[in-house]
Amino acid sequence: MSDYRRANAKGGTYFFTVVTYRRQAFLCYERVRSALREGIKAAQLTNPFTIDAWVLLPDHLHTIWTLPPDDADFGIRWALIKRFVTKQCNPEFKREDWLNPSKLKRKESTIWQRQYVGWISAAHPLNSIIPNDGCVALIHPTCLLHS
Repeated sequence: MSDYRRANAKGGTYFFTVVTYRRQAFLCYERVRSALREGIKAAQLTNPFTIDAWVLLPDHLHTIWTLPPDDADFGIRWALIKRFVTKQCNPEFKREDWLNPSKLKRKESTIWQRQYVGWISAAHPLNSIIPNDGCVALIHPTCLLHS
């Protein structure tokens, strides 16, 4: 079993990579982009955070967030955003042939990869390592790397 260790820095600045299930290339579709925007706004209403940088690519995204000084729970924010996008886009992007017993048991969709922390994706507290302007500079080369 995997042993994921998540950073727990209240008010921290975090770098995330979130990937679609089986690297499906649909994140840049207008419907999905709109759902992401709406999901972020909805999550920010109840669980505020600041987006310092964001790169959206067809099959994954990179983002840097700063959480409020008294809060380290980025997991609830991702859960709210992913759930919102799934509810908005699942009819269009759901793949019945990819629903295995594990996905059915967990009531998961075929839109997102289960984990966003690990070797493919990571959440690192950055503000203790790199100043915020340096954090944003980390994300810019991603566009060129993937183009």
